[in-house]
Amino acid sequence: GFPELPSTLQETDILSSEKVIFHLIAVKYVTQKLAPERKQWDAESTKTWVLDFHSNKSTVESLLNLVGHDERSETILIESRKMWQKIQAMDLLAEHVITPDSDIPTKYVNLSKYFGLIKKINFSEKKILQQTLRMIQAILKTLPVTTQPKCELCKRVLKVLEIQYIPCAKNHIYCTACFQNSLENKGYRCPNCTTPIPRQKDFTVPDTKRKEYELFKEVQRHCLDFFMETVSQCCFSPIGADKPNDDFFKFLLEIVTDTQNSDYIDLFPIDEEYTHSCPIARSVLLQLLLEYNPQEVKTKLQSYQDYIKKTHGNEYVVDDQELTLLCIKCLEDRLHKKNAQLLEFDEKLNIVIECMKKSESILTDGELVRKYEETIPVEYMDCIAQVRFGLCYAAKIFFEFYCFEEKQEALSRATKENLEELRDITQKVIERGMLKEPLDFLIKQIVRQYGFPYLDKLGQLPEFTGWLVPKTKGGSQDIDTFVIVGEDYTSLRAKWVLSPVPINHTEAEEELKASPVSKHIAAVLTLFRRISTQSSQKAAHNGQNELLGLRKECHIFSGIKENIKKSLTTEGSQVTEGSQIMETVRFSPWERNAEKSLAAIVVHFATVVATVSDNKMFTPFFKILTCSDGIENMYWPTMPDNILDIVIAATAGTTDTWWKCPNGHDYFVKNCGRPVVGEVQKCFCGAPIGGKATHVAREDNIKVADKPLKEKGLTKQGHCLELPRERSSVPSPQRELSRISNCLMRILLHSVCIWVASSNDKDICERLASVIVQDKPVAVEDVLQYFWQNLERDFQVLSRATQQSFDDCTLLVHTFIHKIADPMEVKIETDTNLPTRQAREQWEKLFDETFIQPFTQDLNTPIEDARRKIVDDCNQDHRALFQMIYETASI
Repeated sequence: GFPELPSTLQETDILSSEKVIFHLIAVKYVTQKLAPERKQWDAESTKTWVLDFHSNKSTVESLLNLVGHDERSETILIESRKMWQKIQAMDLLAEHVITPDSDIPTKYVNLSKYFGLIKKINFSEKKILQQTLRMIQAILKTLPVTTQPKCELCKRVLKVLEIQYIPCAKNHIYCTACFQNSLENKGYRCPNCTTPIPRQKDFTVPDTKRKEYELFKEVQRHCLDFFMETVSQCCFSPIGADKPNDDFFKFLLEIVTDTQNSDYIDLFPIDEEYTHSCPIARSVLLQLLLEYNPQEVKTKLQSYQDYIKKTHGNEYVVDDQELTLLCIKCLEDRLHKKNAQLLEFDEKLNIVIECMKKSESILTDGELVRKYEETIPVEYMDCIAQVRFGLCYAAKIFFEFYCFEEKQEALSRATKENLEELRDITQKVIERGMLKEPLDFLIKQIVRQYGFPYLDKLGQLPEFTGWLVPKTKGGSQDIDTFVIVGEDYTSLRAKWVLSPVPINHTEAEEELKASPVSKHIAAVLTLFRRISTQSSQKAAHNGQNELLGLRKECHIFSGIKENIKKSLTTEGSQVTEGSQIMETVRFSPWERNAEKSLAAIVVHFATVVATVSDNKMFTPFFKILTCSDGIENMYWPTMPDNILDIVIAATAGTTDTWWKCPNGHDYFVKNCGRPVVGEVQKCFCGAPIGGKATHVAREDNIKVADKPLKEKGLTKQGHCLELPRERSSVPSPQRELSRISNCLMRILLHSVCIWVASSNDKDICERLASVIVQDKPVAVEDVLQYFWQNLERDFQVLSRATQQSFDDCTLLVHTFIHKIADPMEVKIETDTNLPTRQAREQWEKLFDETFIQPFTQDLNTPIEDARRKIVDDCNQDHRALFQMIYETASI
């Protein structure tokens, strides 16, 4: 972007202490050129400037991370870093607020003003925050509506849909409750100005005014994103010249606590998606402050609470209740972070015991608790945070060392004593404490992480009898996630699973004969439920036998449609229960709930794929499900591309050479292509690379032979992920798939692979093993475990991508599978056999746009609907427990 740079460098004195620093001079030149000094901005110039910024960003930041070798180079680096921070702030404003399509008057004038405001500011001082807020206020004041809508009576900030818009002279607005109360007491008059108003039923906001409020809401969101990114840049930028000072953090703390301050009253938006006072933004700020100085934060919070009590009395407004809950959660998160940094188990255990002891001394003092509940001081918040943290960790400890006796036997005597102390103090907090919530919280942690069977097992142990048992008496009921499918499933389950009468195959066949496909899917799921329920009554069993049992049941159950039966029994294989060739996957009642849930996902999706086999959108999955010809030549969905082919194409016609380090990682040698002893002497994995002498390669570095690119097979066909245990659990996009889309599609893929691998047919499993691309081939007997571990990792990634628990992720996936069970016909112009990378990318995009994107626009609704169905499905003895765990009702 700067063609004049070489000639500029030639004219510059670039020698200092006989060391070349032209790269630092170049960075200084680029930052000076990017500094937006122009007075006039418009859409085109802003877009061009943002593109220039991003085209240089990577290189500039890499060089700014260097260390100066003398005074001159250090000075250049510091000056360039400070300027680059200001340029970054300008880019944040341009991208978050200016360039979006929001119709903001004079927005380009604000862009030039902002650079003038921050030009001489140090980013370690609070002035950068103040000026950023001033700019946000200036932008908001240019809008038709300049403040958040508030009820004229109770002063509560309203969502757009909550507004009662009164057709009086000043168009006053109220919340529904206040307006209805006024109607009852004063009749049809404006509660504020007493102007008579028409007797109409609808007082919603007119369209023109609604659009103005929506514009304010949209711009407000953009401004909040801009502010949070600026804070992040000041605090976490690796190239920041100086770290933020005390005044900077104190100013941030005021923003978190005093939301009524006129400087930032409109910083945190209120609408359907953003809950006041924007817990995400305030949580980030509060956790940042707790990292900075926890004691000062607690002192400030307490002084704010005292102010609220003095001003408003002990009845908190909504905002203060949310701030209290937010503070408790952030204090708890800080304890989790602190504990995660410890390596020794005994150290972690001692910290948990210490937290529980502090909590016990407060929670068992009835008079003190009653006093604290009236005022909610920070000391009480800290106490609640500590007991929540302690119970979280206690749930994990109890699961690991009481449900598995062999682990407890391996502990030292001192650790066993500490373990008993943790159990005793947990019991005291629950039995003698003045709050009932700790028991609910502990039970929720155990069930949500490990499942109901483990809760039952703990409740039956003598160490827990009397204080954990009351909640769990009468045994537990397994969660049946198939109820998401609806009445087709629950009606069949009542006859085939819950009834003591054996299945009458003749009657069942007649019932299914004229039924829609959805009923046949429900039939397969019901058969699996029956098999797994019968198995779980045994002391132990393995999941592969359950899947084999389902295959056998499908094979003999003539009522199920032929295409489902044919696909699910893997035609040509001998469906037997003996002579297993693979390591079994166990789903015993004492195994974690996760294994049972994953098995249900596998059966659900395999059944749906078999049902929609004629729909070309599902061809890749169906080919794998039936182990059809050509799966080894197919570019499998969601598999990564290797960018080496792009690199090699870029080096074509040069003398650059391609090498591999001792661990097999690729690197290139430029210029003459022969290794030398240079500055880069190690691969990112730590292995030595380059030459041991000039033009003499290290013995353990291998030059890749020159051969045609297509023969190297850089982007593999088949299944070419890393080994499951080595795969990252960090969500990542793939080609045009978003992080969540990539996760969901990969779960579907591995589900059909598991179904095939569980067939117990050696020929089929050998064929499946042949499409797994690894440096070391996966043995046939390990194929099932390989795909099972990949599915486990997929759910870990999905949990992080959606910020939902494992249980909620399984509900989400079941709901998604159920929704695609009756797919629409879509015009497909690509080859769904996926013979090329381009075909794969086109199919992925089409599947994503057709099924995944519409579903993932709102993830909370399907989870909440699924929870309600599960709670409604459970028997009366367990309904209260389910409601508490799934939070579908107030307990």
